[in-house]
Amino acid sequence: MNNPTLKQSYYIQTYGCQMNVSDTEVMEAVLEQMNFTKASCIEEAGIILFNTCCVRENADLKVYGRLGELKENKRKNPELIIGVVGCLSQKDGANFLKRFPYIDLVLGTYKHGRLPYLIQEVIAGKGPIIELSERKVREEEELPVKRENEISAYVPISYGCDQFCAFCIVPFVRGKQRSRHPKTLMKEVQNLAESGYKEITLLGQNVNTYGFDLGPEHSFDELLKLLDGLDGIERIRYITSHPKFFPLDLVDTIARLKKVCEHFHLPLQSGDDEVLKRMRRGYTYNDYKKLVHRIRALIPHASITTDLIVGFPGETEEQFQKTLEAYQEIQFDQAFMFSYSPREKTRAAAFENQIPELEKKERLHRLIACSNKIVEKKNKDQVGTIQEILVEGFSKKNANRLTGRTRTNRIVVFDGSQEMIGTLQKIHIENGYSWGLEGNAAVSSYA
Repeated sequence: MNNPTLKQSYYIQTYGCQMNVSDTEVMEAVLEQMNFTKASCIEEAGIILFNTCCVRENADLKVYGRLGELKENKRKNPELIIGVVGCLSQKDGANFLKRFPYIDLVLGTYKHGRLPYLIQEVIAGKGPIIELSERKVREEEELPVKRENEISAYVPISYGCDQFCAFCIVPFVRGKQRSRHPKTLMKEVQNLAESGYKEITLLGQNVNTYGFDLGPEHSFDELLKLLDGLDGIERIRYITSHPKFFPLDLVDTIARLKKVCEHFHLPLQSGDDEVLKRMRRGYTYNDYKKLVHRIRALIPHASITTDLIVGFPGETEEQFQKTLEAYQEIQFDQAFMFSYSPREKTRAAAFENQIPELEKKERLHRLIACSNKIVEKKNKDQVGTIQEILVEGFSKKNANRLTGRTRTNRIVVFDGSQEMIGTLQKIHIENGYSWGLEGNAAVSSYA
């Protein structure tokens, strides 16, 4: 670097989904190749980047709030480099500079490989810089990655989305789906296995549409079979899958595979067929139930989790009640629940009969209350069982205890030693709560 007053450290604040976490791992590796080191807090950084999400308005507001707080930091230290990257940057572009003229970089999606050049440009006094993705296609397959840990790894298998659900902005900011080639993925996962990783999570906006853009010989089904045959990796997860593209024979395949975890995340979004139709989801509630029935018939101990939106434009109280009834009928193991948030460019943002905020919040509170009861009961049903746990580390809430996850993705907290981290352990479950499980490691380990 040719600016001796710039701190040689960076801090990245990540918002949103697992794909954003994966993108941050790439940016961290790129910055460390430039000889920057990761700062322990934002105040110690010479470069501050916000890796942004725009799926809901609340995510926008969090970023805007944090940027507002940094105005004084920039005044005191003009050499500080502040940038926003990712989906919200792609959506709002130059509006960031109008609102926050003191920031230096506004980068859209898939611009991680450009960071070294653009940071040098800012240091040379050529900022502020706005660079958005016109094609919205990730072109750099082989960028470095700085993994968040040494046990579990995110592996993106595709980027973008072709579905254009009425409520979702993702296709507008991440572009059309582009699947990575199976050979590239196999090589990456093999390298992870050789480096000691025990678990991978395959990422995509819709993982089960993987390969649609590569040709009929490539599919998510075939990819799972290939990865399941690799030595070293103990667990394979994936997120997110779309119910419309989850054929029943894919359940049959997963039931036969040894390493694919028995956890199905299937975003239902609504329990009412008319709402689902206006959402452009491409399935009915009965279609969804058929998929659930196949899963529970072939893999009875599997967990099924979901996403739900309340207050979609025009949703009546009767239609909301169908979502509550669907939760009670299916008995989900966990759910991510949100009130509808209008996003520009999406179809639903222009719909009439937008639901008042107070009504959306009231419905969300009722759905959360329903969920908490069911989830706690489902977790209490695990008491007395012995579960295989991949130990991830010490609990963030209690540094004297370890934490890990079951194959069905339930969090388990238990007493144990540091040597257990990164191993598979047999844990006897003693308590179940809405947040997860407690147990003890008195049973012999797997590894």
